[in-house]
Amino acid sequence: MHPVGAEDVRELVRVGDDGGRPQRQDEARELVGEQLRRLEVHVGVDEAGHHPGPRGVQHLGALVLPETCDDAVHDRDVSLEPLAREDGEDRAPAHHEVGGLVATSDGEAAAQGSHGAERNTLEPVDVLTPRSLDEALRLKSEHPDAVPIQGGTDVMVALNFDRMRPETVLNLNEVPELRGWSRANGSLRLGSGLTYDEALGEELAALLPALAEASRTVGSPQIRNRGTIGGNLGTASPAGDALPPLLVEGAEVEVVSVRGERRLALQEFLVGPKRNALADDELIVAAHVSPSGQPQTFMKVGPRNAMVIAVCSLAVVADRERGEVRASFGSAGPVPGLVTCLLEDAVNFPDRVAEAASPIDDVRGTAAYRRHALRVLASRALERCLA
Repeated sequence: MHPVGAEDVRELVRVGDDGGRPQRQDEARELVGEQLRRLEVHVGVDEAGHHPGPRGVQHLGALVLPETCDDAVHDRDVSLEPLAREDGEDRAPAHHEVGGLVATSDGEAAAQGSHGAERNTLEPVDVLTPRSLDEALRLKSEHPDAVPIQGGTDVMVALNFDRMRPETVLNLNEVPELRGWSRANGSLRLGSGLTYDEALGEELAALLPALAEASRTVGSPQIRNRGTIGGNLGTASPAGDALPPLLVEGAEVEVVSVRGERRLALQEFLVGPKRNALADDELIVAAHVSPSGQPQTFMKVGPRNAMVIAVCSLAVVADRERGEVRASFGSAGPVPGLVTCLLEDAVNFPDRVAEAASPIDDVRGTAAYRRHALRVLASRALERCLA
């Protein structure tokens, strides 16, 4: 196979009909041909892996880097001959230089590019798939560093952006004890595998309307069908949409290990940005909520009306039985905050919410804007709940 040159490509150029002016077509071809002569890139591939280097070219650095999801390409099958040097000095790329740019046939990625930068790739991962909760707890005890995954909407993003490289993943999709929700003695048990789409179901939405409203704002339909309440708890992001609605209803988190089970108030479970109180051998099994049955709502501010991480968010319950208003805000502190105010002092409620927040400046918004937005959301939410 011979290198592709400017003359070859020039003949492939086609222009649209120009009202009977064929000379314009020739002009276009000449223009493209001239540009290609200035910047030629040859890629030769043959079965034997041999291809003589063209004259007047210089080997560039990491010209081609395969994605980790691409099929492996053996480095003997590719030779790269990039841009021409102005001084005309000939230098074909050495075999070892090309080999550093592509993955080998057994799937191992090259460790180093031409500039010496290390190329991070995903090593083989052990995926453990238990079929029962007991088996899941045993495997978690034997592999405390295993990363649990169910919907994968957080874990897979971390993997794709090279933020984590676990040796073992614990797939919880086949554990039936984690699915769905149930009701007993006035309390709801939300399995950690409950998806946002399931939280939008009519019966559960009537019991926890703020959670349903929050679930409706999460990602796209695909994300809502995969993302889970347990994943939101485990990630413990200050921006987790399910957390404020659970906080205002006094939710508790049930965590279990081979050593036994324990329940933690959600406020105690969330200990910092993306940090929770789970022990290494524990799994989140469920969230327990006693619905107040009082008017409640959830609001969220973002740069658009769908598929956004909240600039700030707010869940509010106007509890007339207790004579108080409860609010929980997200994306305005290291953990979602909780504010309680007497109904008789509701006029000061928006200011109380804004003062309780401890926002930061980041790419999504400034601290000042977040305080202002929380004050506005608190006023609107209170009006809605007391209407």
